[in-house]
Amino acid sequence: MKHFLIISSILTVALSQQPILSCSYFLVGDSYACDLTINNPNGLNNFTGIDGTHFEGFTNVDTELLYSRSGSASPNVPSVLCQTFPNLIRIQLYNIGLIEISDTAFTGCSSLTELVLSSNRISLITANAFVDLVAITSINLNDNALTTLPENVFADQKNLSTLDLSLNQFESIPASLFQPLENLQTLYLRYANLSVINNQWFTSNVRLNSLNLASNRLSVSDDNFIGLEGLRILNLDYNAISEIPSQAFEPLQHLQHLFLIGNTVSELQENSFSKLVSLEILDIGQNPIAVIADGAFRGLDNLNVLSMSNCLLQQLNSTTFEHLRNLTLLSLNFNQIEALPQNVFVHLPNISYLGLWNNRLKTLRRNSFGSLSNLQTIDLEANVLNGLDRAIIDDAVSLNSMYFNGNLCADSYFGNFMISRAQHLLALERCFSNIRYIIDVITEGDADFSFFDGLYPGIALRVRSENEVHISLAPFNFMWNPTIEIFIGSMNNTRSLIRVNEETIVAIVPTPNIVARDQWNDFRVIWANQVILVYSGNNSLPFMGYTMQDFVPVNFYGLRAVHSRATWSVQPFGW
Repeated sequence: MKHFLIISSILTVALSQQPILSCSYFLVGDSYACDLTINNPNGLNNFTGIDGTHFEGFTNVDTELLYSRSGSASPNVPSVLCQTFPNLIRIQLYNIGLIEISDTAFTGCSSLTELVLSSNRISLITANAFVDLVAITSINLNDNALTTLPENVFADQKNLSTLDLSLNQFESIPASLFQPLENLQTLYLRYANLSVINNQWFTSNVRLNSLNLASNRLSVSDDNFIGLEGLRILNLDYNAISEIPSQAFEPLQHLQHLFLIGNTVSELQENSFSKLVSLEILDIGQNPIAVIADGAFRGLDNLNVLSMSNCLLQQLNSTTFEHLRNLTLLSLNFNQIEALPQNVFVHLPNISYLGLWNNRLKTLRRNSFGSLSNLQTIDLEANVLNGLDRAIIDDAVSLNSMYFNGNLCADSYFGNFMISRAQHLLALERCFSNIRYIIDVITEGDADFSFFDGLYPGIALRVRSENEVHISLAPFNFMWNPTIEIFIGSMNNTRSLIRVNEETIVAIVPTPNIVARDQWNDFRVIWANQVILVYSGNNSLPFMGYTMQDFVPVNFYGLRAVHSRATWSVQPFGW
């Protein structure tokens, strides 16, 4: 018995190593197909036929489709495939361990129109490997181990319309590789280890419609896209593009979709896209854009969709979008925008979706929006909004959805606005009311305070200033004793103090660099029960305080910055 088991095991191993090439036949719609089992670990190429039992009435000449997926294994493509099935139109050899494609691999495959060799380990394709594929329209070599290709490997593929070379580790691509492909329409080169775009690659591909170069290490220059006058879709996501030269896209006058997500562009210069007169969709999200120059979007008269999400944007200006009158969707989600300048959206009369989700907005005023009568959806979720000009909503006669979750004056999603407008307006009443008490002002750095009504016993303020800032608490809307002054960032931004009646310092504390230049600074000042408390940011404990010895009625508060123009946003605290 022991000897029998040993002999059986040896026979089992021997049989498992026997080369196998057999088909299980099936129908796919009207097409007759072979599900190929291939066990050829030694890469033999001496097969004389393919085993398998046909359906009644079908023969080898009826077989049009051949599939082989995980579970089969062969480092090469036996040349018997098209010798056995002369009318194959599709071959898919997916994940079977292919390493090499030789000159004889597709001998006789003159009817083949689609070849899929993805998810193998192909590192070598010989110069004449595709010479018989004269009818081929699609080749997929995605996810292999190619580092280069023979210069003329596609010389006979005049009808090729789709080529996928993604997920390879190219070290070089010959300058003329794509030039014979005069009918190429779609080219994928994602994750292909590319660091440069050779300006000779595409000089003959006048019919190329879609080019995907995402997830490489590319930058762009003025001559990268010569020959691509017919290109409609260009994907440059997740590369190393840090700037966009003004002439980079000049040949692409028919381009409709441009994707630049996840690069390192920090500035959009004037005329960055001015030659893209047909562009309809532009996505430049996930770039650290700090500056948008005037005229950056000049020339984009036909743009419908602009996405600038996750760009670390902190501010816009009133002319940022002035050339985008046909824009219907604008996404500014997941940025750091703290205020909207006057007229910023006035130039967008056709906008239907406006995304401001997850920014730092505190107030929205009509002079930023104008009359957006076509606006259907506005996303304001996850801001810190505490005031909203009702005129924005009244003007938006087409509004249907407003995302307002996670704000201060209201926290809800307002859907079906067309039907439930009256109900939603009531729920937003606090926002409408609050806007009357929220101050947005610029002080010019003179010696006088600008005074405002102190209707509540505290203010939350944001200020952008180059120097120290002062807050006055007074019974009148002018300086007259008794008064209390709060100085933040005095003595070269090292100390803060409280002064009474313009002469007596009653509190002083070290506060190094408490006023940060070129950015918003948040403070809170609370006065109640004759106690003054001053807070920084969201800190729960005050950094400075004073208990009045003599009662000072606080009816007004004043704002000024020392020798500096300052921008303020102030709202009552805790009302």
